[in-house]
Amino acid sequence: MFTTNLSVCMVLHQTVKTVPGVCSPTTLANGQLETGDLLHKKGENVRETCNEGYATKGNTTTCQADGTWDPPPSCTQVTCPVPDLTDGHYTLNKNVVSNGTMVTYISVIQPECNSGYELNTNIRHLTCLGDGTWGSIIPVCNESRCNDTRGVKNVAVIKFPALRFGEEANMAYNSEHFLLTEGSMAVTCLQNRHLKWIHSPVFGTILSRYILAITIRSAVGDMQLKPI
Repeated sequence: MFTTNLSVCMVLHQTVKTVPGVCSPTTLANGQLETGDLLHKKGENVRETCNEGYATKGNTTTCQADGTWDPPPSCTQVTCPVPDLTDGHYTLNKNVVSNGTMVTYISVIQPECNSGYELNTNIRHLTCLGDGTWGSIIPVCNESRCNDTRGVKNVAVIKFPALRFGEEANMAYNSEHFLLTEGSMAVTCLQNRHLKWIHSPVFGTILSRYILAITIRSAVGDMQLKPI
């Protein structure tokens, strides 16, 4: 009795497979097909659902006249292309990754700028999302400008230059009331955006519009006032 039933089932299965325009159920790796009925006729659509981190090329597949599904059901792993970061790079697990490299779902990359550049945002990491995007503003590396003048503060200074990392320049000072006696007005821009003296200046104070200049004209001597 068992053999007869098994034979009948095998015959029915073979008959179904050879009937034109009928599609039998199929499995979907990393996902599910919402087949409902066991058999589908030509033109019927079946919805594809993928597991988290996987995606379909289309949301449905259609039963064809030859008994196949088109497009073939498939769930592929979600990937995100590493963005371009001019004057910088991204790292993944502390390793540098080139722009355009495909990384998998929920991978986390960190943006880093080259020396003399800084990120234009507080975002310090990007995560590959299920839709194949990074889901946030893509950082940009901008040239660093020295705007921290605490290291060169001086009552004599009247103007601070806007320097880029590694640049040098002479600062202006109030020569009407101060006299540069030592060092120089040259400063340089550090990577931490601080201005720094190259040779720290020393100033004297000019108390009036005139300074005393001693000119020895005779054995007694003579003192003259000269304007500066």
